[in-house]
Amino acid sequence: MARLLGTFFLLAALATLAYDTWEYIGTRNTSLVSSYELWSMLGSDSLVTFRAFVENNLPLGLWNGFIAPILSLPAVLLLGLIAVLLMIRGRRRGPV
Repeated sequence: MARLLGTFFLLAALATLAYDTWEYIGTRNTSLVSSYELWSMLGSDSLVTFRAFVENNLPLGLWNGFIAPILSLPAVLLLGLIAVLLMIRGRRRGPV
């Protein structure tokens, strides 16, 4: 299951890279779309709901101190990292 999810996140990272490349060709803007921007484009309602949940139910400062900096990373980097971690977690182990 982890390998399947890893493949999904890898495809999402590649799609994000394609989007960033398309934006660069069209505008010559070299900035990569952040994870926050991507989530906002795909479903801003769920982003607002998640933020409200974190701020109201989890320790104070978790959003600004931990989650927001992670979401400011380029989406291709974050999605790729998640893909690699899931692929490693789900790798097949040979006979011992």
